Amino acid sequence: MENKNLSLTEREIELLSDDELVVLAQHGNEDAVTALIVRYKPLIKLLTRKYFIYRGVDNDDLVQEATLAFIKAVRHHDVNKGSQFKSFAFQCIGNRLRDVVRVNHTINNEGFNASVSLTDLDGNESEKITDASVVDPLDQAISNEVVEKIITIAKEELPKKQYDVLMLFLEGYSYQEIMEKLTLKNTKQVDNALAAARRTLRDLLSE
Repeated sequence: MENKNLSLTEREIELLSDDELVVLAQHGNEDAVTALIVRYKPLIKLLTRKYFIYRGVDNDDLVQEATLAFIKAVRHHDVNKGSQFKSFAFQCIGNRLRDVVRVNHTINNEGFNASVSLTDLDGNESEKITDASVVDPLDQAISNEVVEKIITIAKEELPKKQYDVLMLFLEGYSYQEIMEKLTLKNTKQVDNALAAARRTLRDLLSE
């Protein structure tokens, strides 16, 4: 891999680790950048879905912002530090998405800075980027409690259909897939269930 700008075949991309692709990308290999984006596209989309509870946030805009944050992570990740690229990218994306939400003032006085937030579902989105290889055990424990609390609230307070739709949505399923799995009549029912769940959870989390 001496030539950093060498075009990569699909087979070569499959065999390269994240760090190897990062190194190539940092030396200007566009194929490597594209390969990383494709590889992490499911994670990028999944992270943006955690913010669905906040009204006024357009999911397409969040996906774009998350992708830009991911590219920034590719450019700045230090493979020599020994930390996982996935963790670093995860933190970069999470921080950027929260910044976007703040700037748009979509959740003023609605519990954004409270200890319970759907943005904490993955446990460490709230970590600031210092050393991605270090996670404070106390912060991790608190985040785990947050996850359990949110799931408990959703399960106890939401109607079964809303809860089922919400869980599938947060797992990354599309509206069409959720409709089929839950044998709903159309995707509008999925959208309505998510909107109702969002209103209920927002009210409960801001109490």
